[in-house]
Amino acid sequence: MNETPNPSPCSTQHIRSELCPRGDFYLDKYRLVTEKRLQYLFLKDYNYLPYYKRLEKIKSVLQTNVRQKKKVILDKLAKRYDEHLDRALNIQNDEKRRTTVVNLMDTKDERLEEIGNSVKTAVKNYIGKINRNSLIGYYKKRLFTDFECFREYSEGFTNEQALAIGHF
Repeated sequence: MNETPNPSPCSTQHIRSELCPRGDFYLDKYRLVTEKRLQYLFLKDYNYLPYYKRLEKIKSVLQTNVRQKKKVILDKLAKRYDEHLDRALNIQNDEKRRTTVVNLMDTKDERLEEIGNSVKTAVKNYIGKINRNSLIGYYKKRLFTDFECFREYSEGFTNEQALAIGHF
């Protein structure tokens, strides 16, 4: 059995995983980019960039995806509502047909407007959920509040010396 051990809470791998984008990216109810793809971009494709530049690149990728897929999503939604309207027009009962058609048309307009509004905020909301704390602050917090982490990065210090510095 080859199980990969969990990375130490002080390892670079662990730190990167904490700062990595979490969750799939959705436009309304439609998934546009998977979490796995976003993490691949963050950890592999844009590994050569500093942290904040990576986030800007990912933001750019998400905005491009939204622009490219917005029309497709709106067209699919409109087509689906049009199919429902066609079926509703075949209802024999006049009163029921009228209320169903009016309800479908109102719902269609509301949904198209909702998606149009979510296009404007989806990327901003997703990027806002990513940990954008200062990396220096992150390291200070980790190194000076977690003795094990501090000891791991402070090679050459004895435990007593590391404790003394940690309490400073």
